[in-house]
Amino acid sequence: MKINNITLTNFMGIKGSVSMDMPHVAALIGPNGIGKTTVLNAIRYGLTGTEPEGDIINKDSEMSRVDISLTDAKDGQDYVFSRTKDRSKPSKCLIDGKSTTQKTMNQKIEDVLGIPLDKVKV
Repeated sequence: MKINNITLTNFMGIKGSVSMDMPHVAALIGPNGIGKTTVLNAIRYGLTGTEPEGDIINKDSEMSRVDISLTDAKDGQDYVFSRTKDRSKPSKCLIDGKSTTQKTMNQKIEDVLGIPLDKVKV
């Protein structure tokens, strides 16, 4: 599995959308307060659905979304997994833009990762 790109929309301290290509990222470096932990929290949330402590929706927004583009190392297939949390609606999961259940999405992510989600450490 390889993370190609991650897009954060109104996630924690990020207002609006930020997209990052990550084809060969081995480390996140930068000054304190720049958002390194936010990126790691977003990857964890996007892959596992596990929310960090506190509100993941930016205080000035009504919804938060994380999109992660992955390549399956086994067959080279690309996927985009999206998790959206809304203050007034149920959370949504999408695979390649198509709505799905959290259970189905988690199973597909496990297939792409090759390990159970409870073993994923971010």
